Amino acid sequence: MNQIETGIVQFEWAIKLYLYENSFVPAITLAGAAEGIFGEIKSGYVFHQVSKNIAIRNNLQVKQVSQEINKVRNWLKHGSCHQSFTELSAQELKEAAISRIIIAATALIHLKPDYMSNLFISFMQHIQTHHSDFLPDDNFDWNEIEV
Repeated sequence: MNQIETGIVQFEWAIKLYLYENSFVPAITLAGAAEGIFGEIKSGYVFHQVSKNIAIRNNLQVKQVSQEINKVRNWLKHGSCHQSFTELSAQELKEAAISRIIIAATALIHLKPDYMSNLFISFMQHIQTHHSDFLPDDNFDWNEIEV
């Protein structure tokens, strides 16, 4: 198994944990690990686009949405072991998991344009049906994203 294959395993487990277990914390960390393998998105473009979509559809400021999504990731990555987990709501964890999986997916697709799995399709169908505010509008060009 090479690094890309390892990243795909992490990515797909993030989706499984999100879809079938509602285990958002390990989904966030596994998606983040996969994203690290696939390559960081340059200039945070995808993250910004995800934040912008959520902000527009919910009449919020982009910076506010970005801070909320990053709050969870930063807490998991840099938080103190004595800091209470109850400071984060289940909704914040869920939203962070969705955004991190989408960002990792974008990096993966740029690395392996032919990547597709039934699991990934199920995740995207779920997001389209239940959380479409996380997805870019029809004018978004996925080919312009640099990884």
